[in-house]
Amino acid sequence: MDLLIEKGGELHAAEIASILHLPKSTVHGLLHTLTAHNVLKKNNDQRYQLGPHVIQWAHGFLAGQDIVTAFQEEVVKLRGFDNYTLTMSVREKKEVVYLACKNSEAPLGFNFRLGMKLPAAFTSTGKAMLSDLSDDEIVALYADGWPAKMTKNSVDSLEALMEEILAVRRQGYSIDNGQIMEGMYCIGKSIKNETGTSVAAIAISLAKEDFCTTKALELAHWLEELVHRLEASMGFKKLNTLNLSR
Repeated sequence: MDLLIEKGGELHAAEIASILHLPKSTVHGLLHTLTAHNVLKKNNDQRYQLGPHVIQWAHGFLAGQDIVTAFQEEVVKLRGFDNYTLTMSVREKKEVVYLACKNSEAPLGFNFRLGMKLPAAFTSTGKAMLSDLSDDEIVALYADGWPAKMTKNSVDSLEALMEEILAVRRQGYSIDNGQIMEGMYCIGKSIKNETGTSVAAIAISLAKEDFCTTKALELAHWLEELVHRLEASMGFKKLNTLNLSR
């Protein structure tokens, strides 16, 4: 791909193999795969150039950077939430990757770090984003195996995960009941673009002893307001009249 950009974006397969000093069979295999996924396309002269899927990557990257900025800007406006850890992550297949976090002043015994990857099935942000997929997509995602449990509470099967996904869809938010660390509970909600597709998710974490149904509902409502504000700042939907100040 770098070569195509450097050479003006149009090269024959033989030219690519020659310049990169690769076997023609290897190059043909790679070009076939990249073309099948619209990363490259072949014009009428049988020359290869960048395909439309590259634009989706670019948009995804830029949106990710913008949403991190939006998250950081909104977090500094918050009042009264110093005892809670706030995180934002994106999903990469069966894992979530943490893009931003605000660790609480109260010790949780778990430190979220930028770039950290965790199994999506165990995390509240992962469950929130998975709930926006179809059942068939979730089944296909775990067809090659299940992640190793992190705690005794970690969901241990696809069937158990689907039960949790149904609850997320019904109540509008997800819960990690000590599945990545015993004694820590997290509540999550996804951020959707204008087409209704999850682009990220945010979560609030607290100690198990501070968690109860009433507190969960209160924090879920607060997360919903924050999600609306983030979606609005990204141009995903019209900003409602909200008040996140405490």
